[in-house]
Amino acid sequence: MAKVTAPFLSLSARGTVAGALTSSNWKGINTMRIKSTPSNPKTEGQMKVRAYLALGGKLTKKADLTGTSVAYLKSKTPAQQSWASYFVREVLGTQNVNIEAAKTFYATPANATVKGFFDDAAAQAGIEAVDLDGTANTQISAGLILLAAYNASNRLGDSAAPAALASVTEVQVFAYTDALTGILPS
Repeated sequence: MAKVTAPFLSLSARGTVAGALTSSNWKGINTMRIKSTPSNPKTEGQMKVRAYLALGGKLTKKADLTGTSVAYLKSKTPAQQSWASYFVREVLGTQNVNIEAAKTFYATPANATVKGFFDDAAAQAGIEAVDLDGTANTQISAGLILLAAYNASNRLGDSAAPAALASVTEVQVFAYTDALTGILPS
C-alpha cells in the first residue's frame, strides 16, 4: 500500500478510479492500492460455519435477558467478553466439536424421544431454524439448536440443565426452555 500526498491533486481522495486503483484514508494516512475484489466462495465448509454462527444468532435472539440461564451465563462469562459470545462458543466448541456431537445425538434413532422433547419445546418457544441455502450442511432445526444450548448449559453447570442429554426428561427440557427464553412450553 502506497502512502500518497495530495492524491489526484486533492488533499484527500476516496474511492476507486477506473476500476483499478483505490484511494482511502487509513489511520489518518492517505493511501493508494490496487483494487481488490474479495471472493465469497460457497464451499461446503464455509457454508457449514456460516450456518453454525447463524445458529448462535437465532439462539441468543430468543434468550430472555432477565432469565435465570442468562444470569448464570453472565456470572460465568470471562471479563471483556459478552455472555452471548461465551455461550455460543460453548455451544459450538473448539472446531465445532460440541455442535457436531449434538447433531450426532439428535440424529440417532435411539434418541427420538429426547429429540421430540426439544423439537416441541423449541417450536413453542419460537426458536427459528437455520437454512442458508437449502443444502444439507446449512439446515439446522430449531430442536437441534435448543438441544445444543441445553448441552452447553449442562456442561457449564447451569442448574436449569441438570441432566445429561441421554437421561433428560420432558419436564427438564421445558423448564430449561423457560429459564433460557422466558417461555414455558406446555
